[in-house]
Amino acid sequence: MPSPHLPSSAAEVMAGASSLMAEPFKGPITVTLAYFVVYYLFCFGQTFMHTVLFATLKKKGESVTLSDVKLGRIEDPMVTAVNRMFLNTAEQAIPFLTSFWLYALLVDREDATLYGWVYVGLRAVYPLFLYLGLKFYTAIVAFSTAGQYLIIFYFLVKLAFLVGVPAWVTFSILGVIMCLMSVIAFRYHLVWALGKDREGLQPLSQ
Repeated sequence: MPSPHLPSSAAEVMAGASSLMAEPFKGPITVTLAYFVVYYLFCFGQTFMHTVLFATLKKKGESVTLSDVKLGRIEDPMVTAVNRMFLNTAEQAIPFLTSFWLYALLVDREDATLYGWVYVGLRAVYPLFLYLGLKFYTAIVAFSTAGQYLIIFYFLVKLAFLVGVPAWVTFSILGVIMCLMSVIAFRYHLVWALGKDREGLQPLSQ
């Protein structure tokens, strides 16, 4: 009879080895799982809200199709918010997960876990800030998105230093990106301040 303290099969040996290998990365793995929970909540939430908004618009007598709602053809703040909720999350998934795991593997697991949780938290409240931004003032959204961008940039800068990229190159590229972000932010502020629809941007007062 095999000892209860010894693995009885190769599968158990492999499982034990995998567990030992995963233990140091428990933090990053947990962050990744939490991120995907948020990701799929947004994904399925988008589909659910499309159905609700479609039904609401039909009750109001609007001549719309479900495709109009899904593809954002309807000039409605809630449609915009629902679509951006998931699209922005999908857009940033690869930059975040790639930089996060490279940082965790090559730089500092605990540091990555801490900033990873902050990122997931900011991502989770993104719909709230997006709604407030559409309803009141665009810049409110930056309280969520800017923090997420900064965390990704932090990971990337540390990784760049790790492989010997000169500081002036790293910060020059980062500076250009920040300038572009500032220009975009100013443009949205201008649209909000003028209260006009420019190139398809909805005035936030509506």
